[in-house]
Amino acid sequence: AFRQIDILYELAFFCMDLDAEGFEELSDHFIKAYRKLYPEVLMESSDTVLLLYYKLYRANVRAKVTVLKVEQADNNQERQTFIKEAEKYLDLMQGYLTKLS
Repeated sequence: AFRQIDILYELAFFCMDLDAEGFEELSDHFIKAYRKLYPEVLMESSDTVLLLYYKLYRANVRAKVTVLKVEQADNNQERQTFIKEAEKYLDLMQGYLTKLS
């Protein structure tokens, strides 16, 4: 069970990055292909929920790190760039929360 959690966590991180860059279809395709190759990893519906939770968690971490970058930015243009990036991760989190509901 511990290995499944590690694998799901890593898969979620990769898929969250794809989602954040606008490649949701590629993220979904990757998970489907992974399921075909390794069906024991995503066997139960609870695994899918856990994968989504981990994606939400990773988006949260990215949002927090980006907000720290906003605080450390040297100029307003850099600050605005980081604010937009943080908003992207917050929007992604909202989408994941909606799916979890």
